[in-house]
Amino acid sequence: IPVPRLAIALFVLPFVAFTTHAFGQPAPSAVEAYARKIENSCAKAFQGKTDRLAKQRDPEWLSTVHTGPTGHVLLVEGNKTRCEPESQLICGTGGCPIAVFHVGKRGVTKWYEQQVLKTTVGANESPPVLRFAVHGSRCGKTGPEPCETTLDLRTGKQSTHALTR
Repeated sequence: IPVPRLAIALFVLPFVAFTTHAFGQPAPSAVEAYARKIENSCAKAFQGKTDRLAKQRDPEWLSTVHTGPTGHVLLVEGNKTRCEPESQLICGTGGCPIAVFHVGKRGVTKWYEQQVLKTTVGANESPPVLRFAVHGSRCGKTGPEPCETTLDLRTGKQSTHALTR
């Protein structure tokens, strides 16, 4: 039975729409795999009932936080994947899962993956950075003690340090 082109387009378009990011390209396979890993962990919590997940990802699940001469830096926010309505399954006292990927001439590299409480983009700083508020235990402190990881968006180098109140 021939399938009309319009029917194929209407079926495929929603899936294509949620796999693109800020510079309009499809999400690299490693980035897509990370999002699926989070969604699969949520499905396991529902005993495999994927109908409990959101129908599609929040459009902001993936964002380009920096574009430079070596490539693009992508941020994946786990609580904006299809787990989003049930984010308490993947978020806890240490925050929600995020991952940062660098996409360049040599392929895709995961620069950072962690539970974070808050993400701040310091794109106008020199060097441009991502700042992550993380659980105090990352700095050898107790949970509520302020602790921050800084990720250099040009090199992927990171440093974690306690903050003073």
